[in-house]
Amino acid sequence: MREIRTFHASCVRRMCSVNMRRVMKEHISTRMLEEELHVKSIDTYIARRCVRWLGTLLRMDSSRLPRKLLTSWCRASRPRGAPNMTFGRSIRKVICKWIGIKMEDLIDLIYENDSNSKVWKDFIGGI
Repeated sequence: MREIRTFHASCVRRMCSVNMRRVMKEHISTRMLEEELHVKSIDTYIARRCVRWLGTLLRMDSSRLPRKLLTSWCRASRPRGAPNMTFGRSIRKVICKWIGIKMEDLIDLIYENDSNSKVWKDFIGGI
């Protein structure tokens, strides 16, 4: 994530024609430049993608392979050196931080509107 944020910040600086010397001298933050460009932070875009994929995943038939893989349970403990952050944990983090609702309420929203993906896209657009 650090590399993605760094790349995003450098792209924002380049679009504003601001170099690092000027950033250090004038104490210009990336957030100020993003507001000037009317661009959101990279975390917002990543959160949208995660939630969009979650909606797609939950609307899938339970026999589809992506849903089977991402909703399956492994009895073995996490191997040493394996990442602690899983897809499920990252989705829960996104929902708590960016949306501010409980996971159960979000799943209810998805199932209520399972045939209408426009409602889901409108919901994601609010993030």
